[in-house]
Amino acid sequence: MFDDETHQIYREPFVRGSSEILDDIASQTERDRDMTLIFSDEPVDEWDYSLELIRKEDGGALYYSEEFDRVGWLCPALYVYFSSTPAKLYLKAV
Repeated sequence: MFDDETHQIYREPFVRGSSEILDDIASQTERDRDMTLIFSDEPVDEWDYSLELIRKEDGGALYYSEEFDRVGWLCPALYVYFSSTPAKLYLKAV
């Protein structure tokens, strides 16, 4: 789950495959619990991972991680950060 005090989002769960993608990222970065991920719809310097849009679904969007060969759903909170559904998301673990 994630918190974002700036947008008053607290304990928002990752579900439907997204938590497994995050577990994979955490295991590669050797972090157990706390991890910060930077999401961008444009390449980030030294970005670590990417997600490709499959389709919009249930108010959010399904994305595919080629790095982990997994599909994960991002909830409607995605649109707090992006005005439209990004075709690709870049992630950097910090």
